[in-house]
Amino acid sequence: MKHQVFISYPSPNEDIVKNLASRLKEFGVAAWVYSIDKTLAKDLWTEIEAKIQESEVFIFVASKFSKDAQGQHRELSLALAKIRNAKSDFRAFPVVLDDVSFRSFPGELGATNGVRLLDPHNVKSEAFDIAKTFFPDVVAAQKIQGWSYPRPGQWLEVCQIDR
Repeated sequence: MKHQVFISYPSPNEDIVKNLASRLKEFGVAAWVYSIDKTLAKDLWTEIEAKIQESEVFIFVASKFSKDAQGQHRELSLALAKIRNAKSDFRAFPVVLDDVSFRSFPGELGATNGVRLLDPHNVKSEAFDIAKTFFPDVVAAQKIQGWSYPRPGQWLEVCQIDR
């Protein structure tokens, strides 16, 4: 995949972050999530710093658990340092899960527009909006793909009749 995203999140929100990452991958965006993509043989913070440096977008997932997530604050510091020091198109993007205010974000992130995931059912549409905002070439490539017949029984899953 051509585009790289780093997702920073507090541990209790791991499930919805994994869902967001897999949805982004469906749209051709490689999303690096610590709990899924970590390399056991590498030093933790060396790998995280390298992945932030390689990424084009830093997604900061904020929730009521973010206040006490020291690792997430360290990742945010690394990303904001990259924004201040680098002459690149690297951007930070907040995603809010709970009733957290965008104004409560630290520093430069507090003035950045983001999205609010109110429930797990809108993750795919928000992932599409994120991909469209930051990587319009990926979305344009998706539009070129023609319609294909659904696989047998797929409508049962969509309607939640048969799991």
